[in-house]
Amino acid sequence: KKKVRFILKTTVILLIFISFYSCDDTENPIPNVFVDITIDLNDPLYNDLTMPGGYVYITGGYSGILIYHSAFSDDFEAYDRACPYDPDCGKLYVNGSGYTTIDSTCCKSEFSLLTGGVPTENSKTTYPMKQYRCIYNSEINILQVKN
Repeated sequence: KKKVRFILKTTVILLIFISFYSCDDTENPIPNVFVDITIDLNDPLYNDLTMPGGYVYITGGYSGILIYHSAFSDDFEAYDRACPYDPDCGKLYVNGSGYTTIDSTCCKSEFSLLTGGVPTENSKTTYPMKQYRCIYNSEINILQVKN
C-alpha cells in the first residue's frame, strides 16, 4: 500500500513538473547575455536621447542595443537589436517614422516602439523585441541599462 502511494505521488509530481516545463514556450528566443551599461546623457554622443522619440544604437546585448526615449513620456526603453524571429540573422533598425523597428534584409519583421516592442501585423514572429531594464537618475542625468 505504501509503495502504491509512493508511485502515485511520484507520478503526480512528475506530471506537474513536465506540464510546467513544457509550458515554457513563451521565452524570447534571443539568448540571454549579461548587460550592465551606464550612459552619461550629458555626453554629446547621446544628444538624440534628450528629446522624446529620440534613439541611439550602442554596443552590448546579443546583437547591439537600441535605446529609445519614449515618444510620450520621459521614460527610456532599451531593446536588443536581434530579431526574435531569427536572432542570428540581421539587425533591427528604427525606420523613417521613428516609431517602429524593422529588419528589411533578413527576418522581415517589424516592431512598434510605441507599444513596448511588440510585433506589428507585418511580422513573421509573435515574440516582442527583447527588452532590457532602464534606470534613469534625472539628478545626475545617468541612464543604466541592465538585465
